[in-house]
Amino acid sequence: MYLGSIVIYPDKDGIKYQDMNNIRSTGLPLYNDALAAAYGEGDPFSGASATMIIDEKATAENDNVPILLIAANVRSPGLDIDNSDEDGDPFMSLVTEIGRYDMLTGEWKVMVDDITDAFVSLSLYKDTVFFTTYSEKDGTYTVHKMNRDGGGQRAIYSSESAHFALEWVHDDVIYYTEGEDTEGEDFSLYSCDLNFNNRSLVFTEDELFDSNILNIAGGYIYYDAMDRADDSYNLYRRKLSEPSKRELVLAHAYGGHFAGNIFYYRVDRPGKELFSYDIETGEKKTVFELPNSEEHFLFFSMATSTYVICDADYYGVEYLDRGYMHYVCIDLNTQRKWAWFE
Repeated sequence: MYLGSIVIYPDKDGIKYQDMNNIRSTGLPLYNDALAAAYGEGDPFSGASATMIIDEKATAENDNVPILLIAANVRSPGLDIDNSDEDGDPFMSLVTEIGRYDMLTGEWKVMVDDITDAFVSLSLYKDTVFFTTYSEKDGTYTVHKMNRDGGGQRAIYSSESAHFALEWVHDDVIYYTEGEDTEGEDFSLYSCDLNFNNRSLVFTEDELFDSNILNIAGGYIYYDAMDRADDSYNLYRRKLSEPSKRELVLAHAYGGHFAGNIFYYRVDRPGKELFSYDIETGEKKTVFELPNSEEHFLFFSMATSTYVICDADYYGVEYLDRGYMHYVCIDLNTQRKWAWFE
């Protein structure tokens, strides 16, 4: 994620950040003395167990220095020996912890630390935080909501389906997926109000594979999915007022991300070029092409109107096998490129 020149990103060792005005050889760890004092036992944000979002309203009131909402799965000491899975193995004890972190002062405020289920997702809509947890013990997903300061926390929906995901919140409507399919074969999108009342089916995508909601803008739902006829990912959209009709927007659009009305994507996997598509005007542009014949983008991680950041491979699989990841950040206005290893 971005705020001004600050890039905040997860990597294999935890959450890190870089200032594009002062690039370092490796990112700076977000986990520091203030967070260590809060947790006491190691960085809970290591690996892929944490999610973070910028509270833009609070950040604007903080001299534009990021205030983050961070959610993590924190392992409690030992195992849950009183409960076990179908094979008789005890469950690991997980606690969902959510807090606010001020990058200006280093202050860490715990908002949630009493839910003994695994954290799944986090989102902020206006002044309301939504987060989802999963109980491995009874196979239940639970959606919670609370005020942006942590007050008024309550559970608003539970699902025992094999798959559940809160996908998007737009114009006071929650969009979510739910069903028994865990392989991406049958994608059903539902809507409801902000308290999970008035639930209804929006559309079912059963002709394509592995659908992912990417944006809701201009009266359309945008999502990518795989067309198994040619094993390619494409960008599609459906009109909110007429969701039964699917429209192909871009063919062969891999790893796409929206920044406002601009969709950034690749056409090869892996690829050497990044492209942009304006969903309002239909204009397509080549954003950047890696000049070295031996380098290519592996993953397209983030995008804003100023920067894109990618995980790139300059040196082949040897370095990847050794656990290195090479990040490339590109200024879209100047074409300046920064790179660093993690």
